[in-house]
Amino acid sequence: MVCINEFQQIGKMPDSLTIQKRLRGVWQHQRNVSYCLFGSKKYLMTKLFQHRTMPFYQFGEMMYLDKIPTADRVPFICSRFESQGKQISEELAQRICETVEGHSSYVQQLAWNVLAETEKIAEEVARQQPDVILMDKHIRLGSFTFMPGCMKQEREGKQISLSIYRNKLLYLLCACMNITVTRDEIHRMFWPDVIVIDQSVNNLIYQLRKLLHADSRIRIENVRGVGYRFSVA
Repeated sequence: MVCINEFQQIGKMPDSLTIQKRLRGVWQHQRNVSYCLFGSKKYLMTKLFQHRTMPFYQFGEMMYLDKIPTADRVPFICSRFESQGKQISEELAQRICETVEGHSSYVQQLAWNVLAETEKIAEEVARQQPDVILMDKHIRLGSFTFMPGCMKQEREGKQISLSIYRNKLLYLLCACMNITVTRDEIHRMFWPDVIVIDQSVNNLIYQLRKLLHADSRIRIENVRGVGYRFSVA
């Protein structure tokens, strides 16, 4: 058995299609070898194995792993705090998981944010700096106040309704403030089981920028070839 991790990276290699064709040409004739091809980017893995134009189309069975259950994550988060001589309640650890809907990379980032801001007890951070862990229903973004489902601009006092997708994307960007969010991660969060064109992500980012353009302190920067970075000066 041959196991290869992060197999979706083959799509980023120079002359990728030629490499894929050669690999499949050899692998499909090997009767005594099994291949387990792992990947963390569901969108790219789906494209590799389920798109009719790709060399590895229907090469094998696709198996999708579910999100790690919150009940399993909570003890791990608590144990990591204890290993650093700090404390976090199971309730707060659970809220961290639920805030980012159990997506692994965001749970890790959000839990790390809380750990980094905690001196002894995490609940003190939740009370004093709710925006750090996004537990508060109102998040200040420059002259805007962001609430689930809508936004209010302080200077004009008007409320702006957000679509489900724009609300979810802004929440994701807030959770990863000053950290690059890849296009693959956005694809995986919004369209986990389908192949969509890159323009779908472009349109979402464009709509969000249009909503926030009134405050120049708020920036959604392009990270070329990777994704986007959200920041508030």
